[in-house]
Amino acid sequence: MTEEKKGCIIMLHGYKQSESIFYKKTSGLRKYLEKQCNYEILYPCGELKVEAHQAGDHTGVEDQPDTVSMYSWFFRDNVSGVSKASNERTILPFLDYIQENITSKDKKIVGIIGFSQGAGFASLIVEYYSHLKVFENLNFAIMFSGFFLDKDSIMKDSGKENVEIKTREDSISTLHVMGTLDTVVEEWKTLKLFEYCEKKYGSENTLLLKHLGGHYVPNNKAFLAKVAAWIQETETDVKEVEEKIIKKDNKNKEIPDLDEDLLKSIENLGF
Repeated sequence: MTEEKKGCIIMLHGYKQSESIFYKKTSGLRKYLEKQCNYEILYPCGELKVEAHQAGDHTGVEDQPDTVSMYSWFFRDNVSGVSKASNERTILPFLDYIQENITSKDKKIVGIIGFSQGAGFASLIVEYYSHLKVFENLNFAIMFSGFFLDKDSIMKDSGKENVEIKTREDSISTLHVMGTLDTVVEEWKTLKLFEYCEKKYGSENTLLLKHLGGHYVPNNKAFLAKVAAWIQETETDVKEVEEKIIKKDNKNKEIPDLDEDLLKSIENLGF
């Protein structure tokens, strides 16, 4: 008999992506979490379609062919210049997806993983909506190339029933991943989100990992093993996770992994 899954992890794609694009781009991570960690992985899609000619908010932009359907989690607010998640068009459809695919089937959501704009959206869900019953089993969140957003980034749709916003008070484990060669989401943006979570949830519940790559989710096995080890630690105790999964040099500084994609690029250059 197949071993019962530990729970469901929700995967949130980046700007100008879709669930199918993100499914392919995270094949290594998905298979590792399914086979090595025994989780069920689900991919919702943003409701806001992005036309090819639209520039919009470039935070987390993915270079996709014009023929590919692309979506977003945020509206671009032309007045404030801020990208905002719509309560009606983003939050409610996302909660409906969870209800239809998880809670109605007696499953539980235990983790959220987001990339770029999806990581920003994940941080909003954790911070302002995780008091909802559908998130009662939420244990961790992982943000790849994430950035900080506050509740002003949530659009209250006029004349519509809005989901209650309530700041999360209890601690949750968060992992923040950044590429040292990422030119799309600047380092300080990811660090701002990391530092916010570290201050609020404690350093014992918050971890920053770096990889020597760009704006993508790494798929090399060494890095995936670190992520899986961190997730497994959140199931019990995360106090010693940093010492267990991060390599250190003789000056006790973190040694980022070389991503396989970067290594291939170097090999192609003839070095």
